[in-house]
Amino acid sequence: FTTATCSLWQLPQTGQATKMSHVYACDSSHVVTAVELLYASMQSRHAVAFPVLVSVLPQLKAGTLRALATTGTKRSQQLPDVPTMHEVLKPGFDLESENGMVAPAGVSPAIVAKLNAAIAKILRDPAVAGPMVANGFEVVGSTPAEFGARLKSDVAKYEDIVKKSGAKVD
Repeated sequence: FTTATCSLWQLPQTGQATKMSHVYACDSSHVVTAVELLYASMQSRHAVAFPVLVSVLPQLKAGTLRALATTGTKRSQQLPDVPTMHEVLKPGFDLESENGMVAPAGVSPAIVAKLNAAIAKILRDPAVAGPMVANGFEVVGSTPAEFGARLKSDVAKYEDIVKKSGAKVD
């Protein structure tokens, strides 16, 4: 199961002997229902999902869903007893989503620096960061260069995954 924003169901198959079928869910809020329905209809098979943590954290804490692993390279602050895919499946496995602010090309470096400083200050405020962390987010507040490098790395990684998967745009 994937969402429109994270259609990377081939990632676990890259370099692994895992075969999965992709079932599209239009957003993370529908993933839980889809997993329950598919599991009920499949009897002896397993249904797995790669939802965004914030969308399933209440079900995980209530015990109605079980987390097998998280997709980052380090354990989640909210699920410290749940191993990472990096630990249990494939070293180097990293499928963390990120949120960030971007500006059009050509914006003055001085303006970018001023915006970055203001945003970093806001993210350090416990009134802002606290609820984000409680909902499964890791607040980073990196520099523009660090975020840009992460985006470039992700594009290269996902481009390779899409090529290996054979996926085509309809």
